[in-house]
Amino acid sequence: MIHFFVGIAALLICSFVIKLESVGAGIMGGGILTLISGSMKYWEYFGELAKFIIVGVALTVLIWIGYKKLNENKAM
Repeated sequence: MIHFFVGIAALLICSFVIKLESVGAGIMGGGILTLISGSMKYWEYFGELAKFIIVGVALTVLIWIGYKKLNENKAM
C-alpha cells in the first residue's frame, strides 16, 4: 500500500516543485511505475471499494497533471 502513496507523492512533487524538464520527467515516470508495481503487487488483497478508490485517485492525478502540463506548454 505504501507504493501507492509514494507514487502519488512523486507525481505531485515533480509537477509542483521540479521545473527542470528532464528531472521532472524522470521522477514522473518513476512515480507512474511505482503506482503500477505497487497496485499489481497488492491488488488481490484490496477490497472492491479500495480498488475503485485507488484507480479513481490515480486516474484523477494523472489527468490533472497531463492537463496542467499541456496548458503549461501552450503558454510558452
